[in-house]
Amino acid sequence: MPQTNRGTLPSSSRRQELKRKQLNRLPGVAPSRNPLPTKNPDGSYTIRVERKHHWSKKDFRRKVGALVRASDANRLTRKPDNKKTRGGTMQKNSRDQFKKMFQRDRDGAVKDAERRHARGAISDQERNRLVQEADDLHQRQLDRFKTKEADHLVELQLDGADALSNLGPIENVTNHGMGVQIRSQLASVPAGARVYIEVLKW
Repeated sequence: MPQTNRGTLPSSSRRQELKRKQLNRLPGVAPSRNPLPTKNPDGSYTIRVERKHHWSKKDFRRKVGALVRASDANRLTRKPDNKKTRGGTMQKNSRDQFKKMFQRDRDGAVKDAERRHARGAISDQERNRLVQEADDLHQRQLDRFKTKEADHLVELQLDGADALSNLGPIENVTNHGMGVQIRSQLASVPAGARVYIEVLKW
């Protein structure tokens, strides 16, 4: 597939390229170096993240925003690297849980529209419009998962909660690239150290 010297995305569809999960290693493009962590005078560490041009800006900012908020609140602590901090139990079943949550939201919106219609508060046309909006939103939410993974917004290795509230849909390539970027720096950070986040490129 043709590529420019800047390593832009191939011309085939975005979804097909995401399935390959190799956009962070584009052929013919020199891999960029990951940022390096810095040890601060107080014994804490600063790790740096930067968005690559082929990552989803929206998903990158969602995950980094959660990390920065936790960093500003002094809530990031390096946890030991083990099986528990590399996966978590919620992540395994999170896709089904998100789908159930989307369905509950859809059903709740439809029932609300039906109740309002039964009371005469809204017309048939308005009821139909609200039901259609709920169906459209539900479908958009399901579509988001076709090229995305449910992953922890604040890494378990940074003392993030293994809970549904700390999970979000992240585009596959963006999620994989951010994981490599963060884990490669945490390898130099001792367990128990306070960690701060610096964003080099949003």
